[in-house]
Amino acid sequence: MIECGVHYNNRSGFTRAMQLICNSESYYRPIYFSDEEKVNSRSGLISDNTAFEKFKAQNQGGFFLLSDIVLYDLSNVNNSKFEISIFQLKSGIEHVFPEMFVKLSTTLPQFAFACESEEYYHRNRLYFRFGKKEVEAWVGRSIEKYIPGIYWLTLLSKNYSKTHGLNLRSLIKKIQPEILLENKDQLVLKIYPNSFAWKDHSPRINIVLEGSRSFFLKSVVENATRNVESTIELVKALKDWK
Repeated sequence: MIECGVHYNNRSGFTRAMQLICNSESYYRPIYFSDEEKVNSRSGLISDNTAFEKFKAQNQGGFFLLSDIVLYDLSNVNNSKFEISIFQLKSGIEHVFPEMFVKLSTTLPQFAFACESEEYYHRNRLYFRFGKKEVEAWVGRSIEKYIPGIYWLTLLSKNYSKTHGLNLRSLIKKIQPEILLENKDQLVLKIYPNSFAWKDHSPRINIVLEGSRSFFLKSVVENATRNVESTIELVKALKDWK
């Protein structure tokens, strides 16, 4: 199943994205709002504008929008970081995500990605074992420090790319993606033909990541944590790689 992350550094873009999602005529339009990842007694219909506005006012830190095929997790961290995480709930709808990303580009996110869960884990998740205890950790997702990676669908703000020293023309030449959209502000790329092809293309993407200082590189963290022997040591070792 596909996971997406859409990142903003301001409330206005985040709000426009929420409005675009809720007013979309596509079948990925959500139906319910909720404070959980499922419909509950506190949930309601987005079409009930009065109830939805009241709910948003009471849940300014974040909430969920959902239908039977897509879940949206909207989060606001200290009024400075705004993110929309999107989760595919039903198979057979992979084709809607390129269209969704082109539409979301009009809300001017800094960075966005969409990929199979397995690709996301491959790029940004680590696994450790200490005796009988297994530990998992997300790494490389702080968009302020670096660009988290290159994924099946990758949206890059040109200003954001410039901040991290990324030459977009050079990147396009190296990875030869399908350009879904390019304008003065945004670039939306489809790196491989479909989301399931990520394993076949992973070696060449690794070469691009290893040759750039703009992107997070998981192998660096793997080397830095190779000799950790406890969860306490691991927490210390990972503090700079969130």
